[in-house]
Amino acid sequence: MGRDKALIQVDGTAMAARVAQVLRSVGADPVVAIGGDTAALTDLGLSVVPDDAPGQGPLAAIATALRHFGPQPVLVAPCDLVAPTTSAFLALRDSADDAEVRIAAAAEVA
Repeated sequence: MGRDKALIQVDGTAMAARVAQVLRSVGADPVVAIGGDTAALTDLGLSVVPDDAPGQGPLAAIATALRHFGPQPVLVAPCDLVAPTTSAFLALRDSADDAEVRIAAAAEVA
């Protein structure tokens, strides 16, 4: 792609900021980016954890998040959702119960 897709603007807002806003609205705290352009993501108000395996894709970034946050619950979301919705993330959060892992198979499109 040649550039950080997290920073691509949709309706004047970077995709990563759109996703972070929805995550915060459902109670996710903290909202952290794994890897990427640290300065630009910080400017968006995100904390950034360096990716343990940069360039190795989303699965490696998920592993970084799990290592960084240890045994506490972790909600992982892609940074490039064009239209993230509160209802989709509430459904995912509310489905977790006591399960160790939940996977979102599809994103809700507005």
